[in-house]
Amino acid sequence: MERVARRKKVLLSLAVGAFFLAASPVVFASSDDCAPLLEEAQELLTGGHATEARDVILAATRKCSQNAQTYNLLGIAYDEQRLYKQAQAAYQKASSF
Repeated sequence: MERVARRKKVLLSLAVGAFFLAASPVVFASSDDCAPLLEEAQELLTGGHATEARDVILAATRKCSQNAQTYNLLGIAYDEQRLYKQAQAAYQKASSF
């Protein structure tokens, strides 16, 4: 039961993050190099694998350091791990672009 609730929370977080990124008037850096990593991270998060997703996202931050979606996903991964200070920092970085 707890796993279902966590999965719903992750899906909601991904949807909210996607909404805010799509609604933002700022043009975000988008690199083809990061797209596969971000897709993999989203799949891992949806599957409940936050630690593995975090590792993939951290690799994406090294390739695409100016990509807001990367930091938004990193915040979600940290939230899932209950690392709230790190999550807050990642969300703030995402919103700074």
